[in-house]
Amino acid sequence: MNRAHRTAEDWRKLKLAQAWRELGPPGLPDLVPCVVRLESSLATDPDAVEQAIQGFDAQAGWLERQSRLALVLGGASRPGPDGDFDPILAGELAGARGSLWVRRVAEGWRLTHITDIPAADGGYLSQERSLAGVDHLPATGQAFGARLRYRVYWRYDEDTGWRQFAARLLGFA
Repeated sequence: MNRAHRTAEDWRKLKLAQAWRELGPPGLPDLVPCVVRLESSLATDPDAVEQAIQGFDAQAGWLERQSRLALVLGGASRPGPDGDFDPILAGELAGARGSLWVRRVAEGWRLTHITDIPAADGGYLSQERSLAGVDHLPATGQAFGARLRYRVYWRYDEDTGWRQFAARLLGFA
């Protein structure tokens, strides 16, 4: 059926992912049905945060420390000019087993591990996006020229319809 000749009832019958493919502007990434899993824990000790990060085996990401932004490239966090690491305030890491969010909160640090798997009836939708770019490495000023790649998750709410509710870092593009 021609897009211009669809009725309101026709649109209600379409699943969101199909409607996105039919209506969305060219070049937008598809919405993919999936299952999303978020597991959060609270760390009260900075050493526990560092251990969680080391145990995660990150391949890419960023860590905002008290005095600098450290990029994680190929599994290695780049230290600042003095080589020391100071306390982490926030961060996002991407690895083979999902992503890890790190956020400083009043009680300590919130660590959230995010994973997903494609699933036709998973109840969620995901979409990959490239966002803000990094022109230069913060510690060295070396040209970098990469954009952050994220997977954005959507879930259905009876009152508001499909809404974005989470995102996880996939790496650099």
